[in-house]
Amino acid sequence: MLFGDGLLRSPWTLEALAFMATTEGKRRAKYPDLQLHLCSMMIDWEYAGLITPEEAERQSGRKLTNGLSCAATLLHPASVGSVRLRTPNPGDPPAIDPRYLDRDEDVDVILYGSHDVIVPMISFFVELFRGVRVCQKLASTPALQKLGARLVDKPVRACADKHQYDTDDYWRCHIRQVVSTVYHPSCTCKMGDVKDPSTVVDSQLRVKGISGLRVVDASVMPKVVSGNTNAPTIMIAEKAADMIREIVTVKKVEGV
Repeated sequence: MLFGDGLLRSPWTLEALAFMATTEGKRRAKYPDLQLHLCSMMIDWEYAGLITPEEAERQSGRKLTNGLSCAATLLHPASVGSVRLRTPNPGDPPAIDPRYLDRDEDVDVILYGSHDVIVPMISFFVELFRGVRVCQKLASTPALQKLGARLVDKPVRACADKHQYDTDDYWRCHIRQVVSTVYHPSCTCKMGDVKDPSTVVDSQLRVKGISGLRVVDASVMPKVVSGNTNAPTIMIAEKAADMIREIVTVKKVEGV
């Protein structure tokens, strides 16, 4: 980091991020609903667990030494999952059902934002529909065209057998085949009004109906934030520490 070389000179190949409001997001006019991750690497679909070994064998020719990736991330999914107790034993694992892409509008946001591009020695990868289309446009920009960028058109057979490649229906199918998580679980212990049956903790992060127990992590967010969850979770923890100790360590900032 000090001399600008070595592994720490960049954030693990993730050189650029883009936050954007798609048509539906602009209608809400408050927050972006799509995030693009631009990485200087080619994602190995099989290694990432996104496709079966059989599909990986069929697509063996797509693996490249060097590549770029553009992956679309849905920031505010309409689909809502659940975490429930399996048994009265607290040591037993819970029943977790994420319900990814349970709502069709989530697929559309992703579709218009991801895709694969190859440059002579570079590839540009995109997985998800609003995201798919945005990344396709990026691949045709003058900057990438100077590198000879082109899309990697290796369709997933389960979708190509039913839909013409690069149609909206094909990509809707493709998204459901390869969608994955970026490991930012949140909102399972919603904070809010104690009279609201959907909440778990009150404004002091105290669990309703259980004395002496608080929850302090990303699960108390009523809705997931528009960016990564690490910094907001640290802020929640700092605020909780103040509430528990009944002190104020951060003074009010004028104008905020």
